[in-house]
Amino acid sequence: AILTANKKLSNNLSGNLSLGASLLTQRREHLGWDARNFKAPGVYHVSNAQDIRPSAYLWQKEMQSVYFTGQLSYKDYLFLDITGRNDWSSALGRNNYSFFYPSVSTSFVFTDAFELNSDILSFGKVRVSWAQVGNDSDPYLTMSGYNSYTTSYTGQSYASASGTIPLFDLKNELSESWEIGTDLRFFKNRLGLDVTYYNGKTTNQILPISISNASGYSNVVINAGEIQNKGLEIFLNATPIKTNSGFRWDLSFNYARNHSTVVELAPGIESYTIAKAAQGSTTIEARVGEPYGDIIGYKYKRAPDGQRIVSGDGGYVRESKQSVLGNITPDWIGGLNNSLSYKGFSFNFLLDFVQGGEIYSSTKYEMMRNGTAKFTEEGRRPHDLDDQGNQLPYVGVLDGVVEITDANGNVTGYEKNTKAVSGMIYWATRGWSRITEECVLDGSYIMLREVMMSYNLNPSLLKKTPIKGLTLTLVGRNLWYIEEHMQGLGISPESAPNTDAAFSGIEVLSMPTTRTFGLNVKLTF
Repeated sequence: AILTANKKLSNNLSGNLSLGASLLTQRREHLGWDARNFKAPGVYHVSNAQDIRPSAYLWQKEMQSVYFTGQLSYKDYLFLDITGRNDWSSALGRNNYSFFYPSVSTSFVFTDAFELNSDILSFGKVRVSWAQVGNDSDPYLTMSGYNSYTTSYTGQSYASASGTIPLFDLKNELSESWEIGTDLRFFKNRLGLDVTYYNGKTTNQILPISISNASGYSNVVINAGEIQNKGLEIFLNATPIKTNSGFRWDLSFNYARNHSTVVELAPGIESYTIAKAAQGSTTIEARVGEPYGDIIGYKYKRAPDGQRIVSGDGGYVRESKQSVLGNITPDWIGGLNNSLSYKGFSFNFLLDFVQGGEIYSSTKYEMMRNGTAKFTEEGRRPHDLDDQGNQLPYVGVLDGVVEITDANGNVTGYEKNTKAVSGMIYWATRGWSRITEECVLDGSYIMLREVMMSYNLNPSLLKKTPIKGLTLTLVGRNLWYIEEHMQGLGISPESAPNTDAAFSGIEVLSMPTTRTFGLNVKLTF
């Protein structure tokens, strides 16, 4: 429900105000049957089972909200906007159901205020804003309970206690940010520039922290942590060519750069795992003092000159401790759109850019471990023999050095590795040792995202028909990676999308990206 009012308060001052309220109820219910021991083989139906185990799950949450937004305008060049919202969430702690978050912003069109009628500067505005945004959690983090089972042990039914210690006074997460920006247009709007700088932080994050199983639990829910984000966004649009004959070229370019820092986590905790790859031992972590989303895994153990160390078995050795292998956040992202039109014809193409940021590839890990990739042919030589004189179909010698040790096990030097091993040892031991250093790939790319060619039929040709307009458009999307660094694995640098930001840095056995082509016909009557 929303109530809106508008009022001209004086000759120079006007305003508007909106008041609203909402009620959001979410309910998810799951019912299932686990059917076992079929009476008749091959009839996969619950009615054919001798052992039926039902299960049920109910997920409910309610959010009640009231809010307002208002604006004051002075001579249509000075604006003040204020908003406020209060939510009551059933998912939070008993004493913390309610949380309020406001915002305030102002903008000043100085070209109108100072009556700047320049052929160079057509429009100019500056703006400043501050805002808070609250967020609740999934339900049931404030209470503990039991999972009930229909199966039994020695004739007695049983239940299991929750493995998470709840937080009874759970609070909402809170993001706070401020930004400053400007909007400038030049040469009668032939050139435009919009620049924004922002700085924000998120506090009171809701985190499930791992604890010792000896306590009887595996996790505890806490409110803690602070992450800071600051960045720059630039949008540029221009019309380089515009002729009297009807030819026009428009282009637009956007650029965004974000830098995040984990300021603090829970007391006594310096690192928090936010995602874990199913293949290998690689994790995505938040580490105090580091950017959000570090990729953590094992590197190759190396000699002082950088050469990889080979074990006595002929396989590579990993470092004893995990290291930062990269970060999932790009250095910057952007896009470039071009539009050319002439009379009834138009041609558009869009380029997407991502520069920097790494991706952990489970596909490369599995290909390397199983020897199924093209690159695993490297180093193999036919018809060599192993130490017992048995012929090996494919063998190779790993590039690296072997440690020379004294009687006490101290390393005294290094010598070049000459031990020939089977193809399995050559590649698979890296996976067995969970060395994932070379499975972290550069996520940078330049993509020809979309191409469109359109034609608007001249209306004069449709005079004797009921059709007023006809537009034909050929469209192609996801057409070509002009630049990418996926090493010929058949995967896309965009194959790790996820609603969870952390998992966006993990690629898991993905299929190649699909190109699409289409023909659009638009009729106007």
